[in-house]
Amino acid sequence: MYKELIKRIKYIKKSKKKKVFYFGNTAKKENNNFYLTNIQENNKFIYFGAIIFNNQSAQKIAKLVDGKVDLVLVDIEKKVFSKKKT
Repeated sequence: MYKELIKRIKYIKKSKKKKVFYFGNTAKKENNNFYLTNIQENNKFIYFGAIIFNNQSAQKIAKLVDGKVDLVLVDIEKKVFSKKKT
């Protein structure tokens, strides 16, 4: 997955548009540590992101995209689960 991330970063770097990467998460459990979204673009931006499932993946991805995109967006929330049964 990290090789694909690097490949996509190289692809969007070729564009003259503003480059955007975003982080997201979900409560849904996955076998992978993260998955990448499709590259999309509009008149001003070219963007893609990663839906992450753990902090280690987020840190590694952040290091890979650091300095290679114009904007980084974060849409992550901490999930809190109650131990009480209702």
